[in-house]
Amino acid sequence: MIGSLQMKKVRLPAILLLGVSGAVAQRMPVMARIRETTESLGSGTRVQKEIREGIYLRMRDGSTLTHWTRFNGVEKPGTGNLLNNSTLHSYLLLTCYGIHGNSRLGGL
Repeated sequence: MIGSLQMKKVRLPAILLLGVSGAVAQRMPVMARIRETTESLGSGTRVQKEIREGIYLRMRDGSTLTHWTRFNGVEKPGTGNLLNNSTLHSYLLLTCYGIHGNSRLGGL
């Protein structure tokens, strides 16, 4: 004798994904001032304190630019970093003011 099979209809609970909306906010352009403080310690005491300030930009495609403009309260040409999120290339940016006409650099 062959046993009888019974099929039951099972309802699975619906799953709602809430984390998707958080990813959209990462694509919003952002411009902010940034400040970084570095303290060097030696033998338990503070030896040196450096403060640098700059700007942070995040573009719509997720690329970011960080540009440092002030060091210890003095405005100076600074370095920066550019991360191109489309190609995943990272660039170090050097700011050179007043080099035009410099014979050592070939009159750039």
